[in-house]
Amino acid sequence: MGTRRPLLVQMQHDPDALEPRISFQDEDAESFGAVVSSHAAVSEIIRERTAAHLRQLGGKAVSAKPIVMRAQFAYCPNLTIIDTPGFILKAGRK
Repeated sequence: MGTRRPLLVQMQHDPDALEPRISFQDEDAESFGAVVSSHAAVSEIIRERTAAHLRQLGGKAVSAKPIVMRAQFAYCPNLTIIDTPGFILKAGRK
């Protein structure tokens, strides 16, 4: 199985952000948390939030509640990307 929660990536053009500034929306609020310092931390936050939310749902495999990530950068357009939960299927042999 691939992702298990939708991921909304809000890319925002910010001419003052010469390095990407990535933050995540708080789970049950409109506000965004602190800027994440490394790309490895981004992956870890997504994994942790997914696991914690699915535990709250009693072990469901997939959730419709999105994780919202904002990326502000001088060299990106204003764009929202939605990565929906997906499955990795093994091809059958004939």
